[in-house]
Amino acid sequence: MELFTSKKWWGYTGRFLLIHIVTYSIVAVVFSFVKDALPTSSRIALDFYKLYEPFNFLVLITQIIRGIIISFALYPFYNSIIKSSRGVLVLFGLLWGMVVVGSLEPLPGSIEGMIYTTTTLLEHLMVMIAGAIQALLFSWLFLCWEYKVGKIDLIRDRHEKRYKDYLTRFILLHVITYTLIGVLFYQLQDYKVAFEVQEYFKLFRPTDHPLVKYSVFIQILRGGILAVFLYLFITFLWGGSKAGYYCLV
Repeated sequence: MELFTSKKWWGYTGRFLLIHIVTYSIVAVVFSFVKDALPTSSRIALDFYKLYEPFNFLVLITQIIRGIIISFALYPFYNSIIKSSRGVLVLFGLLWGMVVVGSLEPLPGSIEGMIYTTTTLLEHLMVMIAGAIQALLFSWLFLCWEYKVGKIDLIRDRHEKRYKDYLTRFILLHVITYTLIGVLFYQLQDYKVAFEVQEYFKLFRPTDHPLVKYSVFIQILRGGILAVFLYLFITFLWGGSKAGYYCLV
């Protein structure tokens, strides 16, 4: 409860949310303009999933909720991000890299979407670029505002890095957990029936498609990308503790 009565927290959340809504709206307007210029046959997935829709009240409410959740999740790491000499890179990596690579929903612009749906490469690229622009613009504007709010002393990370071992273990654990959970939910939810009767799956590839059948091998690449993005943030997670560092890597 003390957190919610903190003036610092409310100021941070307000700034975070405002910049999130502004950057989303700017990118959504440009994205919508570019999308509408494409022929209908080239934007089937974009129209179906209704991504980056400007001037939509429901979308605005969703983005407000999303912004609050993200701000709340990042608040414990606020000092580490804001004082780092590479804060923009770290924040960008979290907001864009983890959303694109870490997303488990096969939407346009995600690796899961590339594997499991028939969304075109152009549609994937459009969403990925739009997301990257928003994340980069947000990271820069937010940190600039935070620097003006308080006097910030930047610090440089000088911790020992054991990157190779960390990368290997991360990829191995990612592939194992992805495979086990995938097999479990495939059996529990009967995906074959769902693909046939639910409209949500109309753009999905058939289960016997090579990309779907051998998707576990693509997870090696996905795990490596996830590891790279997380490594930018890893020194913040263990907070300077050597014990925490060696547990994570």
